[in-house]
Amino acid sequence: MGLNETMNDSLAICQENFAHYWGQKLVNTLRALHDVKYNQPEEEEEEPSEDEV
Repeated sequence: MGLNETMNDSLAICQENFAHYWGQKLVNTLRALHDVKYNQPEEEEEEPSEDEV
């Protein structure tokens, strides 16, 4: 049937695509997510005004 050969060829194509395209896309996405999580200025807690107390 050639199933093992087909699976090996498919895996090689996936590895090549990851190395040339998807790996960099994932790294760029991770960089943006890291920036959102850790590099945004902290929101200052507002003290309630005297009208709200």
